[in-house]
Amino acid sequence: MTATAELRDTRAGYAVELEERRAPTAPLHEELTGRYDILERIGQGGMGVVFRARHVQLGREVALKLIRARFGGSAEVLERLRREAIAASRARSPHVVEVLDYAELPDGSAYIAMELLTGEDLGRRLETGGALGWRAARRIALQIAHGLASLHGRGVVHRDLKPDNVLLIERDGVRDHVKLLDLGLARVDGVPRITQPGLALGTPHYMSPEQCLGDPVGPATDIYALGTVLYEMVAGRVPFETLGFPGILAAQVSEPAPDVRIYAPELPEEAAQLIMRALAKDPAERPRTAADFAAAIARVDAPSASRSGIRRIAPRERQDDTAARPLAAADALPTLAPASRWRWLDRLAPVLAALGLGATLLAGAVAIRDAAHLAHKAPPPAMNSPSSVPVAVSPG
Repeated sequence: MTATAELRDTRAGYAVELEERRAPTAPLHEELTGRYDILERIGQGGMGVVFRARHVQLGREVALKLIRARFGGSAEVLERLRREAIAASRARSPHVVEVLDYAELPDGSAYIAMELLTGEDLGRRLETGGALGWRAARRIALQIAHGLASLHGRGVVHRDLKPDNVLLIERDGVRDHVKLLDLGLARVDGVPRITQPGLALGTPHYMSPEQCLGDPVGPATDIYALGTVLYEMVAGRVPFETLGFPGILAAQVSEPAPDVRIYAPELPEEAAQLIMRALAKDPAERPRTAADFAAAIARVDAPSASRSGIRRIAPRERQDDTAARPLAAADALPTLAPASRWRWLDRLAPVLAALGLGATLLAGAVAIRDAAHLAHKAPPPAMNSPSSVPVAVSPG
């Protein structure tokens, strides 16, 4: 396998796509094959591959995420994989994917073994089924909040919460049990940071204002992301949908989100107020903790179990245009009130300018593409996905 960063035209400008070229598969290290029987490949990305495998001694099937040897020389790639393993193993939550094993191999490759899950990610659910009614959205959001509360209580901030990283599975005969995936961008207390100050990491549509500016982040950043996901579930769209990449960053920092009831008029008023509170620009104005957010969600009654009937723009089209790309010259900031525009422009300008470094910077920052996203194009449904670094822009 070889990976190439290819710059492609899109409607919004340019996008960086890591494209896999078919080549003879390199043999796996004997230390790995001595512990696991490799059954099939279920996903792949720019620097990694996910296998369905079986532990030789225990007989348990797992999802095995492997970083290829030629990328193992990158200290950051290996550290992000290790960080993902540490973050998930700390959680001990039924709503966070369970990590069972981690190792770095003599040939430079590394792997983590996770519980094998079969289900549908929330992004696909919304793409194919449209917006959800409050009852369904509340049930999913509550589980996400409980998973985040477990992570936060153990010193972990997810930093890349989005529908694609929320897997819906069936457990004990109950549908839509939530599992949070992809902790490769997580901030973990007690683990040395590898993100340089001023580096913005995340997926633009779900990034908090402080995250867009490259400021230090805490649990409030995940609460903002959950507010965005909840908004999307009931409204059929994210708050800032068609502004283009730099416009989304600027709007996240300075523009109030449109009232969710514009798109979901049947939503209970208490639910709308809670969602808009989670999207406050000031972290101090959001729910104080994920547990508080969960309690507030649970207190809002569901008027109907039906779907809202609102349809959404396919998230794949939107995110593929903006998730990871250098800034196109034709892109412009959205129309903002003058005071708001100039207040934040000085801080956003270095971040946006850094995007102009082009595909090389982006390709170097993307540690592993979202294997579940690729696996969705063919059966079986996504299981566990390699970590993604959708945006990595350094203001210098």
